[in-house]
Amino acid sequence: MKKDTKPHLIDSTKLIDFDFSAPNFLITKQNRVEYIRQKTQEDPDYIEPSDEKIIEEIKIRICGLLVKEYVGAKYKSGGMPRDARREWAIWQELIESETITTQIPKFSIRWLKNLMTDPGLNISAAFAHAESALLNYLIDLENKEDVA
Repeated sequence: MKKDTKPHLIDSTKLIDFDFSAPNFLITKQNRVEYIRQKTQEDPDYIEPSDEKIIEEIKIRICGLLVKEYVGAKYKSGGMPRDARREWAIWQELIESETITTQIPKFSIRWLKNLMTDPGLNISAAFAHAESALLNYLIDLENKEDVA
């Protein structure tokens, strides 16, 4: 008997609201101090925003770094299949634009979640907390959209 699954075409057209600052990353005072120091070195005219804005900027950066880490771990020797190149291009464009919230195809959310749950991938231990926070956020998004 055939499993009842949603067709790939429907998942690829359904858009989900994705917020790069929404995962519950642990941001310490040291993270904030280091971020401000780095921004000041990059731009001497950098004006320090509110603490909430700094935390948001750090979360966006962590989220982007984590996605890049997983893609790098999966395709470190190249040879990325065409469908993976398409999904990676979507994420890469969003990361480089430093957008906070956007709409992204549901299949792209599922692709990243599946990449993150691949037991054969090893990423830096420094991402351990961030990894679980992003994965929980992706699962919540997917479940919320399945109920709606």
